[in-house]
Formats: sequence, structure tokens, C-alpha cells
Amino acid sequence: MPLAPPLRNTEAAIHRVIGFEHTKIRLLFALSPRLWQNLDDSPGKG
Repeated sequence: MPLAPPLRNTEAAIHRVIGFEHTKIRLLFALSPRLWQNLDDSPGKG
């Protein structure tokens, strides 16, 4: 089965990308309260 190793490599690459995206989303949510507070405190609001 010549497709097995590339498929496994592709699956590993997909898992790496998903893990990276998940980490970015977690970072975004961790930073978002501070970010939204900064937006609320901006002088141009309202």
C-alpha cells in the first residue's frame, strides 16, 4: 500500500495545524478581556 506513509504524514500535518490554530484561539481568548477593555477605554468611543 504505497499511500500509507503519505497519508500518515498528511494526518500528522493536519493535527499540527489544528493544534496551532487551537493554541492561537486560546491565546486570543486569554488576551481578549484586556483587548476589549482597551477598546472600551479608547477616546474615540461613542
